[in-house]
Amino acid sequence: MILTGDFCKVTEWLAHENRWTAQLHWNEGHAIFAGHFPGQPVVPGVCMIQMVQEVLELAFGSRLQLVSSGSIKFLQFIDPRVHAQTGMEIKLVKEEAGMYTISAQISQESIVFFKFNAVYQSAE
Repeated sequence: MILTGDFCKVTEWLAHENRWTAQLHWNEGHAIFAGHFPGQPVVPGVCMIQMVQEVLELAFGSRLQLVSSGSIKFLQFIDPRVHAQTGMEIKLVKEEAGMYTISAQISQESIVFFKFNAVYQSAE
């Protein structure tokens, strides 16, 4: 795991057949925020995409590889000083040959920060 632990902790995750939810706790003191952006920390978009993969890998217990993405929407900034805890929801459809189509979002209450549709496959 690249980000799980020091940058962002998955404090809770639950599996419900084809839907998974996770609670994420962003570390506002992490070095990434010193450069993105000084005095106004914002979770980088690429980190949100990576966190989706890491939560999927936790749920599957194995490595995955991003094959394609259909839609990536960054709707609001995640400032870890204001939104230290966010939720993630992933909806999953298993396709043929170890492929998975997902729809994910990161939100907090009524604020949706990020939406992402993609296809992953097993990397093992």
